[in-house]
Amino acid sequence: MMKSSDGRTVCVLASFLGLVTTLFTVVTVLQVTWTWRLQSRYEESQRLVLELRERCGQTEGLPGNAFLSQLLNEHGADEATEETDGGRDRRALSGSLQQMLTEMMIKQEQILLSHCLNNSKLCVPGPKGVPGFNGAPGTPGTDGPRGPQGLPGDKGDIGFPGANGTKGDQGYNGTKGDTGLSGPKGDVGLKGDPGAMGFNGTSGNPGPKGDPGLKGEKGDIGLQGPEGPTGPSGAKGEKGDPGLKGEKGDLGPSGPPGSNGTQLDSDCVCIKTPKIDIFDPQNSTVLVDIGSNRVLHCDSNTTSPGTAIQWTVPPTSACLYGNTSSPYLDVNNIQPSQAGNYTCTVSNKFGSASRTFTVVTEPDPLDCNFDAATLCNWSTNKTSLGTWSAHKGPTNTGSTGPDTDHTTGTSSGYYAYVETSFDKVGDKGHLISPQLPPSVQPACVAFWYNMHGAQIGSLKLEIMEESENPVDHTCSGQERVLITIPGDQGSTWHLAQITVRPSAQPHRLVFTSVHGDGNLGDIALDDIKYTQGQCQSSLQLQGPNPNDLNIGANKPLDLTCAISGQPSTVYSWTKVGSCGASLAANGAKLHVADHVTSADAGTYVCTAQDGGSSLTQTFHVTVNNTGYEDKCTFEQGLLCGWRQDTNDTQGFDWTFQAGTTQSQDTGPLADHTYGTANGNYIYIEASSPRVAGDKATLLSHTLPANSTKCLNFWYNMFGDGIGDLIIDVKDLCTGATKTLFNVSGNKDQKWLEATMGIPASSVPHDYQIRVSATVGPTFHGDLALDDLFIQDTSCAASKMDCDFSVDLCGWSQSKVDDFDWTRSRSTTSSSNTGPNGDHTDAQGGGYYLYTEGSSPQQVGQTADLVSPELPAGTDFCLHIYTNMFGATMGSIAVLGQRSGDSSPSQSFARFTQATATPAWEEHNINIPAQPSNFNVVVRGIIGSGFASDAAIDDLSIHSGPC
Repeated sequence: MMKSSDGRTVCVLASFLGLVTTLFTVVTVLQVTWTWRLQSRYEESQRLVLELRERCGQTEGLPGNAFLSQLLNEHGADEATEETDGGRDRRALSGSLQQMLTEMMIKQEQILLSHCLNNSKLCVPGPKGVPGFNGAPGTPGTDGPRGPQGLPGDKGDIGFPGANGTKGDQGYNGTKGDTGLSGPKGDVGLKGDPGAMGFNGTSGNPGPKGDPGLKGEKGDIGLQGPEGPTGPSGAKGEKGDPGLKGEKGDLGPSGPPGSNGTQLDSDCVCIKTPKIDIFDPQNSTVLVDIGSNRVLHCDSNTTSPGTAIQWTVPPTSACLYGNTSSPYLDVNNIQPSQAGNYTCTVSNKFGSASRTFTVVTEPDPLDCNFDAATLCNWSTNKTSLGTWSAHKGPTNTGSTGPDTDHTTGTSSGYYAYVETSFDKVGDKGHLISPQLPPSVQPACVAFWYNMHGAQIGSLKLEIMEESENPVDHTCSGQERVLITIPGDQGSTWHLAQITVRPSAQPHRLVFTSVHGDGNLGDIALDDIKYTQGQCQSSLQLQGPNPNDLNIGANKPLDLTCAISGQPSTVYSWTKVGSCGASLAANGAKLHVADHVTSADAGTYVCTAQDGGSSLTQTFHVTVNNTGYEDKCTFEQGLLCGWRQDTNDTQGFDWTFQAGTTQSQDTGPLADHTYGTANGNYIYIEASSPRVAGDKATLLSHTLPANSTKCLNFWYNMFGDGIGDLIIDVKDLCTGATKTLFNVSGNKDQKWLEATMGIPASSVPHDYQIRVSATVGPTFHGDLALDDLFIQDTSCAASKMDCDFSVDLCGWSQSKVDDFDWTRSRSTTSSSNTGPNGDHTDAQGGGYYLYTEGSSPQQVGQTADLVSPELPAGTDFCLHIYTNMFGATMGSIAVLGQRSGDSSPSQSFARFTQATATPAWEEHNINIPAQPSNFNVVVRGIIGSGFASDAAIDDLSIHSGPC
């Protein structure tokens, strides 16, 4: 029985294998046939594409889609016949290949249409089409069902007798395995069948439950696939599967026709945008050393159509680039101005590609301490020995140059210097920086210099702005001096700081040494530092600002600017109102005059510069009332500070005279000063050779701007042929004149006084007073002058100078106060209060004013002394002496009262401190300019007892601040 059964089994297996072989053969034949037909259809499609391209130019009036439809319709019948039931089956089996081919053909047709109508030419690369055929092996994708090939199923059969799966009892809680039995992963579940049996325990029923797992045999339907028959070979069959994939290679040989499709004809232009190949440098950021050379590559693998290459370089450099249309850009002798973005653009008519390199140079390119025994990034202009070089220790020539560097202060440290034992006077050595880019903010250049030697020339720091001619690319530079340091500066190192203003051009800094008149002129530099932003000032003011100076007439006057800094500070002096001209000075010292006059009064300004910044100090100089030049009596034949004008009538001047003039019935009998024939005056002689209209002019010395003056003089105009007397002022900056006084004709034989004010507001510049006299119609025209007096105050204030020796001068007692000031020349009537005598006359012969504190005066009562009216808009200074000795002393106040008012409304000063002795104290009180005319009021206030006799003496008021 066993043998019979085995024989039947063999027969069944043989029959089954025969059937499977037959099915595989049929399927293989069908697959080959369908593949051939698909390939034929694809080749036909390629032919249609060629025809489409050849007819592009003939169909300009036919829309692209319509034209394509026309071509497709011409060949559509064959495709229609394919739609049979058998065809649908075949499409179902080879759907992925068909779909791929169809999509590929449609895509090609769309590309052609998009470019055909505008006469563009297109390459349809055949090789790409061939890889498309590789999609056909998608049919081996049906091999996927081959995975559940029966071999695993056979193993499942073996699993039936595996009752020993009771081992699964240990996995009792594997209920999840039951759920897996119904899942697609049932095959794996077959192995779990023994576990399922274990689940049911001793009943053994779990075995039948494993039968449902056999439902996985539905996968056997997949065995109907062509490769199913190989299943019996088990694992070997799986190795064969890769062989079937090799059949994809078999389709590949059909590619050679595609190779002809690389180009449809010889002038076909492939649509292909450029691509840049990466060569050295590979990184987009390139760090380079200043002065080095670098090549930037921009290579493209695109050959059809041709490409154009253009470099975009930083716009901040000049005269430094070569060809910017080459794939290789040479950036030679790299400068800081060349740092930035370099962009290469490769383009054709279908697109472009670009690559950007960012070139970065070393930071702080100008900084150098020369300790590497080099000039760092700086260069020199010549190779002779008389130019800049790095050096250490003393220079080669004694008594010149430094002995050590500045950085370390030792002989081992290096500095840069110029050896002046070579070359000749005036030769220049240039130390030139790298080229810097245009700047939008200032920068500070700081350096230390040593200029020691009896024959030092000079050191200059210049900025050279460079520009490039766009036609021939030649380069030119324009130099501007930033600072010049001349002469011997001593044996020490000095710091210089210069702020360089922004420059719109690429530029370099240049240190220029100018050879002196001998070999003792070595110039050295060290520790150059370049930073962004303004230099920090090294200037310091060591004195008061403003500095108010009051000096007596006829004394010497020297001003010293109290500003110091590094380097050796450059000083300049100006005088306000002197037409802006600089005054001749010796550095920080200005010599004004050996014998000052009111002409030397005014505001002097010292400006100190250290290259990076400037600082000013102001000096307000006032000259005491008068000097001999300002009050002139013409004694001893002197004109004082006046002089004859050389631009009046030639040969005609004012004449000195004592007694009467030469002509009768004209001129004075004596001078005004003494009223005798011994005193001198000046006059014009109207006798022949003088003729009517001749003019003689007397010029004052220069008078300061913005200062109020009062001119006072005496004149005599007696005679029936008297001409004109004209007084005017001349602005020395503009030349403009303004008449102050003009009188004509006979005024009888007497001296007349004239007073005229010159307000500060009328003289914005330095000026002169001109006194001119003209000859009248006859020789009886001798016109005389005497006692010219220029006072440094307003004419109103000039009448207020008072020592009370005669009267109250122009001052007056108020009518609305409580009592009056008392005029006295000795002690007061009360003991232990008041002065012992006046201030003016130390011998006690003068007078003063005081407030009597005894009865009937009471505490708080006031006595007001009122000045003449003063003009608005002018500053004044009140000079006064006070005496406040007394145990119950009150106070003294200086007040302001508007003209027309009955009482003061402003306080300028108040003195309340009693003194222990009857001493006089001096005070200067500033009275600021008032908006309207006003009076000064000096008020005495009674204290708490009779010992409150307060006194005043020697009052004077002058224009300008104290």
